[in-house]
Amino acid sequence: MSEATVGRDNFRWVTLGLISVSHIIGATAQYGINTLAPFYKDELGLSRAQVGLFFSAFYLAMAGFSFSAGRRADRLGVRKTTFQGHFFLGICAVAAALAPSFA
Repeated sequence: MSEATVGRDNFRWVTLGLISVSHIIGATAQYGINTLAPFYKDELGLSRAQVGLFFSAFYLAMAGFSFSAGRRADRLGVRKTTFQGHFFLGICAVAAALAPSFA
């Protein structure tokens, strides 16, 4: 194998590792929402109806973005769409973490 091939293979492994870590963080945020509901219900002073509304909004937004992400991947390519999606998810996760209240 040439040095160029070895370097390219290493880059692919690093890329796979970064995407895997990013996906794990995103999936943890997605599935942790239900598990942590009692804690942020009390912390933010939410009623059960507001928690239900939060879940509904979260999953409806996820479903809506899935359709648009599929269309975007068809137009721009999977690599660019995956990067943009993970970047956007990171921004939203930080914004949610810094939110002082539900409203």
